[in-house]
Amino acid sequence: MKRLALVVGFCTLTAMAGEYQSLQRIWATETAKIEAAMERYPRAFQDGFIIAAFPETIKVGPEAVRKFENQQRFAEHFQQRGVPVQICISSTLGHHDGWTVPGDYPKMVGSDGTVTKAMACPRAPAFIANICARASRHAALHPKVIWLDDDFRIPSHQPADMACFCPDCVQAFNTTYGFAFDRAALVTAICSDAIVNGVNVRDVWSAY
Repeated sequence: MKRLALVVGFCTLTAMAGEYQSLQRIWATETAKIEAAMERYPRAFQDGFIIAAFPETIKVGPEAVRKFENQQRFAEHFQQRGVPVQICISSTLGHHDGWTVPGDYPKMVGSDGTVTKAMACPRAPAFIANICARASRHAALHPKVIWLDDDFRIPSHQPADMACFCPDCVQAFNTTYGFAFDRAALVTAICSDAIVNGVNVRDVWSAY
């Protein structure tokens, strides 16, 4: 069980070049234990592995695995050994308030007006710059593949049901499409497939 504790909890089956590969998603720590596991179970890592690159702004996982310097050292070590290394940029928008450290970014607002405590508005310029910087530094490690975590989505960022209906997002949407909605009216228009100014509000909101 101690050996298996190194694995985040699941493997990924992926088709690359017409062949299936089994990739363990692991924390970027305890190099010696991973090497020992590779020696004992060589087929378990024959396709390489995926580093779960959680940021320091998330609460889950040991502190050491959230530090980029450790992720970098771990990746470079195994790349030098010829092991294919992939990176999953984990917690991009953030999963939910309970996992995410509150920051100074404008907060995400759900369709019912619920304001989150830690989830950032995904259109906030400073937040976008932060995600770009994270992606750039991981790309600089030249992994075989970069994955985005499943939280890179519009719905389900509890307590917000959908991202994002904050005043800035609604106003920018109105400006872009010539509307004059407040949040509640926008939600009603989306849910009713309303046609305003000759366009389907749901369609253009989804695109926006």
